[in-house]
Amino acid sequence: MSTIRDPAYITDAGRTMMTAGGDVTYTKAVLYGQDISHLTSDQVKALTTIGSPLREVKVGISDKQNTDRGTTVILEATFQNDNLANDLPYTAVGFFAQKGNDEKLIAVAVANTGAYLTATSPDGIATDALDLKLAIAIGDATNVTATVDPAGSVTPATLNGAINKATHDLTSRIDTKADKMTVESELAIKANSTDIDKKLATKANSSDVYTKKQVDDAFSSRDATIATKADKATVDAEISKIDFTPYAKTADVNKEIKTVTDLANTKVGADYSYSKAQLDEKLLALSTDTNGKVSADQVTALIADKANKTDVDKQIKDINDAVATKADQATTYSKTDVDKLLSAKDDTTDVDAKIKTVTDLANTKASQDSLNKLSQTVDTKADKATVDAEIGKIDFTPYAKTVDVDSKVKTVTDLANTKDSTADVDAKIKDVTDKVNTKADQSNVNNQVQDAKNAATSRADNLQSQVNNLKGARTANSPDFDSLTDSGPYYVTNPEKGKNSPCGGIWGTLIISNGADHRIVQTYYPDNDDSPFYRMKVDNNWQPWRQMAKMIDISNLQNQINTKHNIATPLFREIQNSNSWQDIFGVGNPNSVLTSIRIDAGGSGPLLNDFAAGVGFGGADTKGVLSVGYHNNQARITGGNGNGPVWSEDIAWKSDINSLLNTITTLQNQVNDLINQINYIKQNYLQGKRFPANQEAQAQQWENNNPNGIAMIEK
Repeated sequence: MSTIRDPAYITDAGRTMMTAGGDVTYTKAVLYGQDISHLTSDQVKALTTIGSPLREVKVGISDKQNTDRGTTVILEATFQNDNLANDLPYTAVGFFAQKGNDEKLIAVAVANTGAYLTATSPDGIATDALDLKLAIAIGDATNVTATVDPAGSVTPATLNGAINKATHDLTSRIDTKADKMTVESELAIKANSTDIDKKLATKANSSDVYTKKQVDDAFSSRDATIATKADKATVDAEISKIDFTPYAKTADVNKEIKTVTDLANTKVGADYSYSKAQLDEKLLALSTDTNGKVSADQVTALIADKANKTDVDKQIKDINDAVATKADQATTYSKTDVDKLLSAKDDTTDVDAKIKTVTDLANTKASQDSLNKLSQTVDTKADKATVDAEIGKIDFTPYAKTVDVDSKVKTVTDLANTKDSTADVDAKIKDVTDKVNTKADQSNVNNQVQDAKNAATSRADNLQSQVNNLKGARTANSPDFDSLTDSGPYYVTNPEKGKNSPCGGIWGTLIISNGADHRIVQTYYPDNDDSPFYRMKVDNNWQPWRQMAKMIDISNLQNQINTKHNIATPLFREIQNSNSWQDIFGVGNPNSVLTSIRIDAGGSGPLLNDFAAGVGFGGADTKGVLSVGYHNNQARITGGNGNGPVWSEDIAWKSDINSLLNTITTLQNQVNDLINQINYIKQNYLQGKRFPANQEAQAQQWENNNPNGIAMIEK
């Protein structure tokens, strides 16, 4: 496995922090996957972040040396391969330190090409590690260096093997040494008989005391017996299933016991009371020695008499099975409930009367046979939709509508009623003859017709003149444009000699549209093919002239908009790799960029590259990119300077935070459960402690202070 290059680089931020004085805390080391091997030393020193973090560990200080030339601090970090399914390539290691609340990247070590951390075994236990030692020498404000220990890496297996070997060697050496008791025995042999007698007088007989092995065996047997018992969580779970309804509550029992006790106290005198030791002896068959101590054999016997977990489980199951056969009070009625429900119902007489009423009513209705016949009859008839459809197919064009026939008949009838009699007709004929006799002769009529023709011709000529004006026959020479308000076209000459011309002395055609003197629009078309001008008079106020834009003008403007920007990149780029600014934007630093990006699959680099969308931006030597996946709710921010990105971070969504909170809650619940179990063990665990023969008082005091404790006196 390849190692780290030497030397490492102290970053500019790290140099400032370590030479400014004050306390510096070395916090962590991070293994990175971003390739920075192409950066110069100055570019590496200028880094504040690195992209693609892989693993993070705490940093330890293995040594610190002070000399007249400064201080050298040895930082150590170990990256293990525990739970690593595949080989993990890495390119750099960063060391961080903190002053106050400000944590910065202080040192960067670049890995040799092909460096990787090997995958672990299937059981997930670490089998390899990258062990780094970084020596940081801090001299004056300008002399800060870092050196990587060439040791490189060590495997945990090698380390564990070395520890086991050292432990084995140490144990072997210890086994060759005599223990304290052996030495004392040997020394006792050398003493004179008088000393031996004196010492023997103070010693207990071997039959009166337990050896260390006997005590250890007794506790081992007790622990094995305890291991067969049900644990508190299991017992509590089974007890929670038991229905204690048939049993008296503790408070009620205590109350009854108090009543009986009070009654007993009035009946039994002090001579009949027992001490704690006497009660233990009678109730638990415990006996004590002259010092009031219980032997380990009795403790073991007591534990052995306790119920076996299997028996307890069986008894609890029998109770639950018996309970399961009983009816649930919430889903059954008692006899009293049934009686109440029945008493609220109608008696037989009322029910019979209601049944008769319903039966009589049914007898008055149509029989089922009648209903069936009616249904069959209805089925033979055409429905309205069918009839309407058939009528719609008939052509009624050859037939007169009834209303039209009636109308014509009435018209003929009314006309017949208005006709005159024969006498009336003769009178009307005479009246017409008289009027004909009074008419002018043919010559008079011809003269009058000629006069009418002359008048019509004059009016036609006048109308033709007006039409000619509308066709552009009017010319406005040196006009005041404000005075031209009549609708129609005008050919304008010498406008420079007039007033209010839109374009100086350029001749042209003026079109006027007058809307009842309230809205007057003038449109002027110059003869030089320039864009036309227009303006409007609203009531008595002429607005300024405005020149219209041609389509070519609009196209030119749009082209200018599309090509006019102060950046060096196009508005869109489709890329595949994102290892450098050149890959992403097509230009390097210090160009200004603002580009929307499509990142195709199959490339390399820190951006999301599974057909992701993105936008890149920045100027001078600083750039940033936001890349967004199209299908997996993933977005990533990437930034940096130099020749390419130096860091990347995925954006956490609300769902990620909620999932993390749920995980924290689950872990907290587990921690609380463990705390409760530990507290329970502390409160109920039987604890033993040895005391020398001359510390019986201390043993008694310790036992009094520890209700679950057993003090053992060594004699």
